[in-house]
Amino acid sequence: MGRHASVRTAATFTLLQLCGVHEGLQIYLLHQGILDIFIKQLQFKDSALLAAYALTQCLTYRNFRAWINRDHLIAGYIVNMIRLDYFDEAIGVTEGLAIFEEFLRCDELKQKILGYDITTLLEHKLGAGKPAEMRMSLIYVNIFRIHGEHSLTRNLVERGLFRLGTNQWKTQRAGVAILCSLAQTWFGVEALKPIIPTVGNMLLPNHDTENQQAAHDQSNLPSSLLGPAFVLRVMAQNETLRDDIRQSTQYGILRHLYLFGDLLGVQETPLWRVRTPTRDDVLNVISQMITSVDSVQGSTDAGFILPRVQHWDRVARVVRHGVVGAIVVPCAVAVLALLMVVGAILLVAPVVGVSQGRRVSRFGGSDVRGAFTGRTRSFVV
Repeated sequence: MGRHASVRTAATFTLLQLCGVHEGLQIYLLHQGILDIFIKQLQFKDSALLAAYALTQCLTYRNFRAWINRDHLIAGYIVNMIRLDYFDEAIGVTEGLAIFEEFLRCDELKQKILGYDITTLLEHKLGAGKPAEMRMSLIYVNIFRIHGEHSLTRNLVERGLFRLGTNQWKTQRAGVAILCSLAQTWFGVEALKPIIPTVGNMLLPNHDTENQQAAHDQSNLPSSLLGPAFVLRVMAQNETLRDDIRQSTQYGILRHLYLFGDLLGVQETPLWRVRTPTRDDVLNVISQMITSVDSVQGSTDAGFILPRVQHWDRVARVVRHGVVGAIVVPCAVAVLALLMVVGAILLVAPVVGVSQGRRVSRFGGSDVRGAFTGRTRSFVV
């Protein structure tokens, strides 16, 4: 494989050098299908980046550029390379991300790439919570932003906020990953500032003057609060966001309710839901968030690690509380069944013995009958 890759690299660079010799040679190579070969190689991991580099070099020539702009496959292959992180390598001293950026310099090709819903692609990569993919996704967002696509950042914030608004931690977790990742970038900070009141409202109980307690209990399930609390904690690492959080009306109410123990409702996560946040999980994160927001320097943590909610100790509590029902009752049923079987045997045994004695006597001989009755004296009376 290594030898073939070296041969492919040498052949590619040789063809690129020939392209710069004469325009007639460019036309000849074009008729020979050289661009078709490069585009097909974008599908395979071992040749994709080299082929992408070759195509960016071809874009500098007018004859090749017009043909590439008309092609309907290249944009889809480039998007697939983003999805598979093929640009996270280099060709010689040329970084893969620099190669990708060259494609965006071609407006026609950039619009075709954006037609593949890059927002959804990056949303899934950021939401997966894998550090390497998150890092690459943020770089892609920044590259698109440099080339005029500022709406991509705003769209990702909206997608993350939507996921954060659900009551299920499994869905919230992706929104947390998206918003916390963007909080690590300066362009993400600007996009996150407007949503601070919205995230704060997610943590506040729904106060209803007519039925305040009922509204309070229904609106503050632990599973719906861990995500917003964690996002504010991570956002507080940034001085600009921290100041905005501190000055928001929602934070003032939230802090007051927390200090007086009125922030969370009375409902607790069922014991058997081991992957769902509990009241203690939420209170712990809110405490860290308030400490960070109220401090001058904010949190000393750099970056973030997504919460890993696994409460297997709660299963032990379920077993411990239900041990009587789980062990004593089945045992009682088993003993009762055994007694019934023994009673049935005692009732049926005499009948079986008498029946067997009568059946043997039909053989006729006194020796046979005597031998049988002798062996079965306890059964035949």
